[in-house]
Amino acid sequence: IQPSLVQSMARTVLDIAVESGIAVLLVEQSLDLVRTLTQRCVFMENGRMVEEAPSGCLRPDSDVVLRHLSV
Repeated sequence: IQPSLVQSMARTVLDIAVESGIAVLLVEQSLDLVRTLTQRCVFMENGRMVEEAPSGCLRPDSDVVLRHLSV
């Protein structure tokens, strides 16, 4: 999907969540988008939650990102 469309869709979902007070599960590979739209990030391996971190702490060189998202 075109990046601007992804941003627009994400903003719409966030607006709906805020207006209705519901939680939203976002599965996304763009670290910038995750940091912009979320409050916390949960890392999963083999269907199990293995770590959690505030989204504001997610930087490309942070330990949690390097452990779970690097190749």
